[in-house]
Amino acid sequence: MQTELEYIYAIYKAGSFSKAAENLYITQPALSMSVRKIESSIGMALFDRSSRPLQLTEAGKIYVEGIEKMMALDEDMKNQIHDIHELRTGNLCVGGSHYINAYILPEAMTRFSASYPGIKLELVEASFALLADMLSERLIDLTFSCNNNIIANFEHF
Repeated sequence: MQTELEYIYAIYKAGSFSKAAENLYITQPALSMSVRKIESSIGMALFDRSSRPLQLTEAGKIYVEGIEKMMALDEDMKNQIHDIHELRTGNLCVGGSHYINAYILPEAMTRFSASYPGIKLELVEASFALLADMLSERLIDLTFSCNNNIIANFEHF
């Protein structure tokens, strides 16, 4: 279905089947066949083939508007994922004991926040055993432990 949407949009942008086929590197008859298949499935023509340059029908306008909305959503999704990847946005939940949270993490978290202001930090305080359980259940993203038994449980990560 994605290819068919690209075909419709390419025809709309190019203003003709032949130009769109050339831009898509397919034959014009193959492109026409794909469009007729779509038009048959919706029961309406998308293009007014009697006009030059090619014009959209009312159904075609709705179809192209839908394609543009999908393209905008796709672009928005890609931008959001890129922002997470580049650490511009996101959440980080850190778990630690009272001592770690009170004496070690404040300075580190302050520096992290200064470097990555779009990342929302959350701090959880609990026992090492509970933090290990929370980490394995993915309720927190990061914790600290010197206990080899706990560390051994996470070597596969």
